[in-house]
Amino acid sequence: PERFGQRADVHHRDGGRQVLLDRDEKIGPAADRNVPWPGEQSQRVVERCRAMVGEGSHAQTLASCFPAGQPRTQRGLRALAEMERGAPRAHARRMTETITLRERYLGAPEFAEMLATAEKNADLWAAIWRRAKVSDEHLQRVAALSGAWHLLVLSEDWCGDAVNIVPVVAKLAELSTNLDLRVLARDHNLDLMDTHLTGPSRSIPVVILLDEEYEERGWWGPRPAELQAWVLGTGHLLEKEPRYREVRGWYARDGGRTTLDEVIAALERAARTPSVGATAP
Repeated sequence: PERFGQRADVHHRDGGRQVLLDRDEKIGPAADRNVPWPGEQSQRVVERCRAMVGEGSHAQTLASCFPAGQPRTQRGLRALAEMERGAPRAHARRMTETITLRERYLGAPEFAEMLATAEKNADLWAAIWRRAKVSDEHLQRVAALSGAWHLLVLSEDWCGDAVNIVPVVAKLAELSTNLDLRVLARDHNLDLMDTHLTGPSRSIPVVILLDEEYEERGWWGPRPAELQAWVLGTGHLLEKEPRYREVRGWYARDGGRTTLDEVIAALERAARTPSVGATAP
């Protein structure tokens, strides 16, 4: 949850903005004609949408921003403009209503693509991915789950905890026949992040558990419980360098076993709990 060199209680960046676009969608004159909210402000939103698509940003579908129906288009534009103005988190929560988790998941990159495009800590990401081990016991527990499951991870390549956690969970997904995983950049998906806070903090990584209908059934993060307790207790009293050294040492000694135990336990609880939309027999 911390960027190396940054205090845990200042864990967020100011540059992130959510844009409801899919990287494969194109915005052209037809999109401009569908905008029912004319004026300089809407034009700025359109220009930003074009820029984000050009950058290959993984956010959500163009339909959420410029659908064929006028009312939803207007809501999408207003939501985007609110984020551009730095709207409070209550407004960000409303943005999640304009797109389904299925659309968001299918529009996110797989781990291999995220790994190939990592800019910060790229060598460390690759090394931990190569070394990641998953025990037979962990694989058997996942295989025993009913149905298929999808893990939607909120992460950033600069995050020291994410680099130690996400590759291990991705290896579990790769080796399991009923589990897959995709990764979203936290800073481009602040609306989703703000519904999965650790206290008041936008701490990452966050692993969101989706069932085969892409309905959220729970989430895990941002650290294994034992390590989180240490960081918030004794570790918080240390200067950042010795704190980071201890955190890195913990991950190295643990080898991802505790992370896998906790993520699989969360999946097992979700599988035992009926979904909100389930009907009684």
